[in-house]
Amino acid sequence: MNGAVFKEILRQSRLQMLYWGVGLGLMGMFVIMIVPDAQGLQAMMDFFARMPPFLLQAVGVGDDISYLATPEGFITVGFFGKTLTMLAVYPIIMGLRVTVFEEDNGTMDMLLSLPIPRWQVLIEKFLAYTVTLIVVIALIFAGLWVGAQLVDYELNIGRLAVTTLNVLPSMLFILAFTILIGAVIRGKKLAIGITAAFVMGSFMLDTIADMAMGSPAENIKWISFYNYYDSTSVMKSGIVWGNVGLLLAITILMLGAALWFFQRRDVGI
Repeated sequence: MNGAVFKEILRQSRLQMLYWGVGLGLMGMFVIMIVPDAQGLQAMMDFFARMPPFLLQAVGVGDDISYLATPEGFITVGFFGKTLTMLAVYPIIMGLRVTVFEEDNGTMDMLLSLPIPRWQVLIEKFLAYTVTLIVVIALIFAGLWVGAQLVDYELNIGRLAVTTLNVLPSMLFILAFTILIGAVIRGKKLAIGITAAFVMGSFMLDTIADMAMGSPAENIKWISFYNYYDSTSVMKSGIVWGNVGLLLAITILMLGAALWFFQRRDVGI
């Protein structure tokens, strides 16, 4: 039975994987193709320069307004600044399929009746969904790469690749959190509500903290996983390894906790 669950999950998820990857890849290609010329970027920078600082933070421009007057800056704010929130739906759905959805439709009881331990079910599903996330991110980069070939300005392809790859740790974090909630809670509606509230709550905390720069409220950003995504810093300077390491470490801890809880509770029939 080794690998059977892994292969079945890949088979079941192949279409969703392609839809998400191709869809977001086309969106990224479109953003690259609508980057204004130098005069348009300067005009946009002048517009943002007249906005209050807290509004700049809220829309994801940050302190360095001049960076917005570059193609990379426009792409970071216009695409990568939104990608995490849009793509977060995918690992939530996949994570709920690990236990919650299968318990709800009665297939989990059938699966566990086979000669396969519970921990193997969770691990193989997590690894399979990790592979699908990697494929989705690869397709997103493919769309960005195609867009870069269709425009007449220079883009740093290496930084585009690194910033796209930077999405993966946050996606694995959300996937592991969702699996943990599903391992602790049997109810489908409650599990969906908690995971959705967690992601949106993290987004709101990060947004509020950015708007409150210079005040004590700024410190709340440290409890939001969005703070460790930081696509602007990655596009400017490369991977922030401390952020990646923290997200992956917490991901492993949550996956371990999910294994512990799922081994010890009754499975719904």
